[in-house]
Amino acid sequence: MNIDQLPYLLAIVSEGNPSAAARQLGVSQQALSKYLNELERELGLELFFRNKRQYLPTPAGQIYLQTAREILELKRHTFEALERMEKGEPARLRLGVSPNRGIEAMAKLYPHFERRYPHVTLDISEGYANQLREMLINGQLDAVLSTYVGEKPTDCLALPIHSEELVLAVHSFHPLVHHESAPFEELPFAELKDFRDAVFIMPRSASTLHDLVRGLFEREQFQPQVALSVPNIQMQLAMIRGGTRVGILPAYYVRPQPEVSFFRLYNSPHLTMVYLAPKEHVYSEAERYLIWLLLRMKYQESAIGIEWSEPLQDTIREFGPLEGGTSV
Repeated sequence: MNIDQLPYLLAIVSEGNPSAAARQLGVSQQALSKYLNELERELGLELFFRNKRQYLPTPAGQIYLQTAREILELKRHTFEALERMEKGEPARLRLGVSPNRGIEAMAKLYPHFERRYPHVTLDISEGYANQLREMLINGQLDAVLSTYVGEKPTDCLALPIHSEELVLAVHSFHPLVHHESAPFEELPFAELKDFRDAVFIMPRSASTLHDLVRGLFEREQFQPQVALSVPNIQMQLAMIRGGTRVGILPAYYVRPQPEVSFFRLYNSPHLTMVYLAPKEHVYSEAERYLIWLLLRMKYQESAIGIEWSEPLQDTIREFGPLEGGTSV
């Protein structure tokens, strides 16, 4: 198998026949036909069904062509990796993420990242926003995928990725629940003050979500009854299923579950996801791809609003459109 000649086969597929493929490649049709005939003779198999106007891959041809694509893709990645190494791009990215959503997101994205950048080691640390930000400023991390409340951080380079609405979660038997389980865009709205007598499960005080929920109660001008604060949202949901507690959490968790119902809140605050890096930081190609993967994963979620900016638009121009993001 001559790797340099594999594009010849792919050109025949894309153009439909050797004549058009030869024009596209800038070679003679005779040379291209000779290469194909010699390859088929060597393999002892026909790679194309032939007629005067179109060449279509045989079953054997489909296997050979798929392998050819994979080899050329591996070749491209290898040379890109060598080029990045020559330029001195880092071989390790020390990334801080949140204990819940951040870890879950990285578990989904890592296989895609590793396939494209096998030479880049992702060194993941988990923690709450303030802790991770301090580690970043102290040089213990290269970047942080986190959330923030209020003004965008100024002590580091902050690239907002997306924002997400908060929702109210209650047990389905609660007297104010009159609706079936529904997707986010079909949820009814509620006034938070109507749940003044409810007992709330709060997120851990070290989390950004805690600050956002506290601010919501202050705006509504009432002090909630708090049973306890819990370290993660899964525990919060488990206690709400118990039937006596209420919680406020990101809309990401709105999923069909018979024991929990959700309400959207009027003038609900939003939780903003941000990619933090040291000041004057220049994003590496691997980082830009990671940011693009995050966008692609979140693009089609109805509760998510992408925080469009020129850097995010640049990732799309570099790596491609976001359609099909739910496959990530």
